[in-house]
Amino acid sequence: MIRFLFILLLLSLAAAGVAIVVEHELATEHPSLLFETLALLFISTAVIFRYLHGATATAFVALYFLTIVVKLILYGVYVAWMVWHDGEKAFANVVFFMIVYVCFTSLEIIFLYRKFTSG
Repeated sequence: MIRFLFILLLLSLAAAGVAIVVEHELATEHPSLLFETLALLFISTAVIFRYLHGATATAFVALYFLTIVVKLILYGVYVAWMVWHDGEKAFANVVFFMIVYVCFTSLEIIFLYRKFTSG
């Protein structure tokens, strides 16, 4: 669990760093909700991983599907709020959200796959 959180934190810092470097190198603006998005995705991914990591193998599939539904609803609301809140930077915010979401979800799947296939 600690290793997952450490790698998740490193991935968060890397995402923020890449967004800031891209801003300076390409003369574009970084997403206006960069840190809010990172905080939301970091906390939600950590909580979901903790919840699923403690699940038994028989209950895992049902719990995983439940987390997918909850994430779709909550993240959909967050993306809609991002577009409404900052319409002129909506594209940068949504693209950053999707990239970080895919990275965090991939990390979560890798760690959960290793847990449930190793034993």
